Amino acid sequence: MADGGGQHPICAVTGKRIYKRHQAAAKAVGKMQKTARGAAASPNSIYQCDHCGRWHLTSYSPQLTRAIQHDRRERKKTSRKRRRQST
Repeated sequence: MADGGGQHPICAVTGKRIYKRHQAAAKAVGKMQKTARGAAASPNSIYQCDHCGRWHLTSYSPQLTRAIQHDRRERKKTSRKRRRQST
């Protein structure tokens, strides 16, 4: 985690701001949606990062964010099974 010089550190892998708690990230999304009315890339949801384990904001819809997270978890499980079977 690198410090972004602001209030929130930056994830070294994704380059996104890190929110330590789900609640803080959710609050940030709400605040940005109020101020960014109609902006193309305003945050719509939050997700827990696979790399740093903290929370990030994304412009993807909550449904798409959940689907992506689910897919990543399933790929990780499959990858672990393959590694175990090859040893």
